[in-house]
Amino acid sequence: MTSTLQEYRAKLVMGYLVVMSLIALLIQGMYRDYFETVVKLVFTEDYSYLLVAFSTVAVSLYLSYRYMGLSYEIQLSRVLSNSLLFIIAVMLYHASKLSLDYSVQLMGLSFAVMLIATIMFVFKPLSPGDTIPLITPLLTVPIPASVLDRVTTSLSRVIGKVAALLTGTKLVEAQAFTMIEVVTANDGVRALSIEAACSGIAMLSAAIVIFPLLAYYITASREKALRKAVVSAIAFATGLLIGFVGNTLRVISIVLVAKYYGVEAATSIFHYSPSAIYALLSVITAYALISKLARIAYAVPRPLEADTNLSGLRWEYVAGTLILLLFMVSAVQVSTVLSENALAGEAGTVAIKVDSVGDFIENPVKYLVRSDMVSSYVYDAFLTRVTGSLAMYRISVVTGNDTYPGLLELVDTTGRLHTLQLCFSVQGYRVLNAWNEQRGSLMVGYIMSEKDGVLYLLTYMLTPVTVKSTSGDYAFYARVSLVKPYTGAGDLETAANTLLRSLSVSPVPVLRESAVPGLAVACSTSVAVLVIYAFVTYLYNLVLKRRRGVVPINKTEL
Repeated sequence: MTSTLQEYRAKLVMGYLVVMSLIALLIQGMYRDYFETVVKLVFTEDYSYLLVAFSTVAVSLYLSYRYMGLSYEIQLSRVLSNSLLFIIAVMLYHASKLSLDYSVQLMGLSFAVMLIATIMFVFKPLSPGDTIPLITPLLTVPIPASVLDRVTTSLSRVIGKVAALLTGTKLVEAQAFTMIEVVTANDGVRALSIEAACSGIAMLSAAIVIFPLLAYYITASREKALRKAVVSAIAFATGLLIGFVGNTLRVISIVLVAKYYGVEAATSIFHYSPSAIYALLSVITAYALISKLARIAYAVPRPLEADTNLSGLRWEYVAGTLILLLFMVSAVQVSTVLSENALAGEAGTVAIKVDSVGDFIENPVKYLVRSDMVSSYVYDAFLTRVTGSLAMYRISVVTGNDTYPGLLELVDTTGRLHTLQLCFSVQGYRVLNAWNEQRGSLMVGYIMSEKDGVLYLLTYMLTPVTVKSTSGDYAFYARVSLVKPYTGAGDLETAANTLLRSLSVSPVPVLRESAVPGLAVACSTSVAVLVIYAFVTYLYNLVLKRRRGVVPINKTEL
């Protein structure tokens, strides 16, 4: 049995290396743009936790599959089920090209599903618990900014009360926002927005990154289910506590800096506490808790532990399975490239020639908005720091006798874009509703808000921009928005037309009406078939095991 174990380990290592090589091929091919975006996001405050998330997922996958083992069996049902996963990944990939707002999240979800499909091709779960580590790649998908902003708004009220109590300052609460009044060193009494200082990602990331560690603990540990649940709950609660305490300390430090050094010094430290700090502390603490409260001893791979026929696991079968997997992954890449070329041009980009990229970043209004309609524009350092964008400008657009104030935001990836609801909240507006409408081939967003008893309608549009300079081509995204008092339903079309006329470039279509329903139907059908297959397979195996029983091998022989 010792020789069987050694031979199985050799095949296990070979399979793991081939799977990881195929993942590297996917990263270099289909998902190159996605990982270039991830690298940009890692250097931002909100999404720096992704570095910790990818690391913990990689380690937990290696440990989990080393323990649970790989099964090299070419079965028609498994080929079909994994083909469905590949189809879902491709559908999500194309959907990311058609939706600018959630392109990064959809691309990340596509990669996670592709990773799961690749691993599942040579991995055979022997129990429902074995599938838990399979969901961990989903944790590497960047959290949408809309989710972060909702958490920030709710969390800011609680943290604001704690910070005001500990610093002895006055808390000002309204229906739309929470502020702390601070007697500053050189600016008199100033109100600091808690939403601007508080970061919802701190709590979410601190809890998310420990899930891969908990997944390995739950599947590898032989302890009772109740003890696993208690230890996991303690580790998860500790992660949330780390995020909450970190957020509170951040707000308190900003209040104290404003009190003794001024508001400018306080706002300058907004982005000096990246989410990676809380995520790393959470992982270290969770590992220490699990090591202290539980035991994870070396476990025999489950295929050796169960009544599994390993005599047929010959090298030619292993090679055949891996070659088939290589063929399927290559076919997916080729088909994706061909279908992407068919959709090319539907989600285009605005091309602008500039003398230098720096000039475009410092003065995007000159290139994107009509000069005869802009009465003024000014750089907003506060909103730029709050949102983490490359630059944000306040603009005033004049048409006839009407003046529309608005914002122009510039980012290098849509993952940086926070919701305009957050920008409204930190300026004292109460957001009532938000929705999108398709006008022709363009998608226009609307936000209804209220301030001082007056209704306001914000209209915005997001468009990709390719800046061409002597040093090369660079991709940016510009979001232009205009605000006006709301008087009736006719304001929707008026505001949208004014926004389109104010742009000096022609916006490109971000959605293809004929493509979206087809992608949605194909993806949902694949998911439904996959769920039915998984349910039927689970019931069949459950009945089969009860009839045949499971005969474990003698562990002392190992």
